[in-house]
Amino acid sequence: MTRQPRIRLSALSKSTKQEVKVFQDNLDNKPKFMPDQPVFMRSFRKGAKWVSGRIAGTFHLPKLTFFGHDLSRQGVAPSSEKVAAILKASPPQDASQVRSFVQFVQYSAKFLPNFAQEAEPLRSLLRKNEPFIWGETQEKSFKKLEQLVAQATSFAYFRGDCNTRIIANAGPQGLGAELTQFQDSEWRAISYASRNLTEVERRYSQTKEEALALVWACERFNIYVYRRKFELETDHKPLECIFGKLSKPSARIERWVLRLQGYDYSVVYRPGKANIADSLSRLNQYEPKDSSGEEFDFVKAVAEEKFTCCSDRETSRIGF
Repeated sequence: MTRQPRIRLSALSKSTKQEVKVFQDNLDNKPKFMPDQPVFMRSFRKGAKWVSGRIAGTFHLPKLTFFGHDLSRQGVAPSSEKVAAILKASPPQDASQVRSFVQFVQYSAKFLPNFAQEAEPLRSLLRKNEPFIWGETQEKSFKKLEQLVAQATSFAYFRGDCNTRIIANAGPQGLGAELTQFQDSEWRAISYASRNLTEVERRYSQTKEEALALVWACERFNIYVYRRKFELETDHKPLECIFGKLSKPSARIERWVLRLQGYDYSVVYRPGKANIADSLSRLNQYEPKDSSGEEFDFVKAVAEEKFTCCSDRETSRIGF
């Protein structure tokens, strides 16, 4: 195909009559049209032959590699070629090689739990005025990322007719989230996500960090959950009340609650030991808290929010 992309895409889209999705020179055929494949090809040739001059296609493939991903009946996974290239990579010798390696692995980050925290020792070498010192910490991070890539499993395809759940959690170093769906009588992972906390965010209280995790996770998976009903799972019980209809949180958390008004969600509490996303948010594992202290944590969180609200009102009253 030698014509300009805009003209080519327009012609291909018209010739397929909405039966396939056109992306550059690739055609993605919907499964429901497979029985009518010969009929489709005859109609497609009439409209597409003058654009390309020839028809070259493959159908009913058990696996297809597309933009760095292996697509199959089992789901989507990072392409075997990318995995092999990462595993063959040698340790970086300077900052530019570190940047190239991290960016290459980051393309498959949605398959890697805890990617943001595991890559932090390497990212620290990319900061301004940071000397390049490849030590034991960086070597462990490099090997861990290779291990995560080698162990990456396939994810299920997102389906609009299945129950959807976002599991979010905040840890000492960052935020973690997992998008799951109930398919074929079990909860299957659709995508992972994680990011580091900024220096300011690391000074938040535990309740604010957990609330931030919920907001960030919803916006991170916006393309999947917008205008769909879904569950928002957390291991921090006070958030059930804070994100409820009758809550009166502090100004900061109230702004976060308002950011989620466009979503149709319900907050579900699950203890940390049963929360899958808990490991995605933690780089250094701390001793788990005794579940018997949940009542104390709840009262403490409510007291903190009430004190913050009173302080805000007092500040506005005296004119500051």
